[in-house]
Amino acid sequence: MMGAGGRAHVVAGLFGIVAGLLVTIGAALPAVTVHASELALGVPAPSFPATFAARIAGIVCAALGLAVTVLGARVRPALSVAWSGLPLTVVAVLVPALAATAAPSGLDALVTLGAALPRFTLSLGAWLLISGAVLGVAAGIACLVAGNADRDAAPAMPGDDGGGPPAALRAAAAVAGVVAVVGLLLPAYSSPLGSAPWIGRDALPAVETWTQSGVAVALAVVAVLVPRSRPARAVALALGAALVATDYALLARGPAGATAASGSYCSVAGAVLFVLVAVVVPMVGRRPAQ
Repeated sequence: MMGAGGRAHVVAGLFGIVAGLLVTIGAALPAVTVHASELALGVPAPSFPATFAARIAGIVCAALGLAVTVLGARVRPALSVAWSGLPLTVVAVLVPALAATAAPSGLDALVTLGAALPRFTLSLGAWLLISGAVLGVAAGIACLVAGNADRDAAPAMPGDDGGGPPAALRAAAAVAGVVAVVGLLLPAYSSPLGSAPWIGRDALPAVETWTQSGVAVALAVVAVLVPRSRPARAVALALGAALVATDYALLARGPAGATAASGSYCSVAGAVLFVLVAVVVPMVGRRPAQ
């Protein structure tokens, strides 16, 4: 019979699956629709390079959600971090999509005596992305609930009281966290039209910047939790953080002429370091109580 912890993991996994699928499908569909008057003039629908990163983040979230429904607590810590890749990448698609819908059509301005209609409107793809990001947040909350149920039901392990993580593991996790956090606070790409949104670009932080900062805080928390967690959970947390850092690095696929910038390089380095931490955790374990 499935206990409360098992049911909580199934719920968290289902949220992750649905959220990931919605984002994956939404990223494969057009985010905006060309208004009829513009379509008649041959105006093409704009493309949003961030849909590639959103698609990858969606696939990862759906796969982890499926794994959580089957394996439960062994995978849940990874999903509890990786879900944040959904809003991170979805916002990078939606902000330019909304900006495109704000551009009025000159032809409509003439036809309607100045009451200009938008050149583009949000399409099904954008609404699926929004829905997936919201359900991604729900998956994260469900992971917290499942984690609390798991901790309440788990017996105490040797080294849980009085023990602590080895200094080398704390240092490795700290370095990985710092590098990944710095990456999220720097631009993912630069182009002739300017750099990607980052914390130092605008006087007033943009929506993308707030999202990046929130995810950066989450990765900093993970870097603190990894050395303090049991080995299996620490490995899952570190791998989840590596996936999120990779999601941000994929945003380097910016507009035409864009090249990867410092944020992308730091995020790749942070992802690699978190993977190395995940490899080291089973080797060093926890320091037993003295």
